This record gives sequence, C-alpha cells and structure tokens, in this order.
Amino acid sequence: MRAHLRTLLLYTLLALALTWPLAAHFTTHVPGDGIDDPALAWNLWWVPNRLISQLNPDIFHAGWMFHPIDINLAFYTLTPLNGLLSAPLQSALGLIVASNLLLLSSFVLGAYGAYLLTAELLAELSDKEETSEVMAIVNMPAIDDAPVMLPPKGIVVLLDRPSNPGNLGSIIRSCDAFGVAQVVITGHGADP
Repeated sequence: MRAHLRTLLLYTLLALALTWPLAAHFTTHVPGDGIDDPALAWNLWWVPNRLISQLNPDIFHAGWMFHPIDINLAFYTLTPLNGLLSAPLQSALGLIVASNLLLLSSFVLGAYGAYLLTAELLAELSDKEETSEVMAIVNMPAIDDAPVMLPPKGIVVLLDRPSNPGNLGSIIRSCDAFGVAQVVITGHGADP
C-alpha cells in the first residue's frame, strides 16, 4: 500500500512539474493555446448546467455554441462523462479549478494505470513471488538434452532450481575454490 501511495505522489509531482506553470495559475487559467481550451472548459460547464440548472436532459443541443448554425453537439467534442464527473468539483471549487483537477488527474491516473498493468505483467512473466522492477525477455541458447556426463572421479555438486543469481555465483566460486569437478543445475533457475 505504501508503495502505491509513493507512486501516486511521484506521478502527481511529475504532472505538476510537466504542466508548469499551471500550478502557479491553478485557479485562474486553463492550459492551452487559446483555441480549444475555452471550448473544453465550456464543455465541462455545459453538461452540469444543462442537466442540473436547466433540468433539461438534452445535452446535445445548444443555441449558444456555433450560433446561428446550432449544430448537434453529438458531432462535437462534447465530453459528457467529464462534465458529470466535474459537477461536484465545479459546485465546490469553480469551473477553472475543476477543469485543471480533471486534467492533472487524467495524467496521474493514466500513469498509475500503466504502473499497475506493468506490475501485473511482470508478475505473470516471473515465477517468483517478489518480482524485480527490471526484466528482460531474451532468446536462451538451446538446452542440450543429452545426459550429463559425470567425471569418473571428483566431487559433483547438483543444484535444483537455484533462484538467486548472486547466491548461485557464490556457490560456483566456492565450488571452484574447493576443487569441485562439475556443477550441475537442474530445473528452471537463475542463469550462471
């Protein structure tokens, strides 16, 4: 749980840094170039205004937008879900803050969703309980299915599914130091 909170905090800080200077003008400006951003803010305002203030369920017709053409807003970039989600935020904090919170939360939640997906995919690819943060998928050399030829004399160490590469390296170095003739690894395990 703590790792998830740290991840969300990190993505929030990244979203604030990468959208700078939005944080400095959070209550007065929406990000954009002055072309689409007023219309996007209008979209957020329109849906709750039409449904709640005007008590009219027809959100797809407005005589004010594109006057006098009066186009059907179903063919426009109307975002009804965002408008509905922002209704409580708009009533509590205002339209500009609600718009900025939705924008930042889309970045944070999108990144967090990618983090969760990556964690799940890494867990599927790994056969360990605690997966590593880094994983590579590589072509392994073909395994020789021929029987292992044991030396006629000497010590042979057999390891069954060693999982930690560091431990495996220590074992191999120790075997070399003690004059072990052969180290045999069976099963799926760390590569030497």
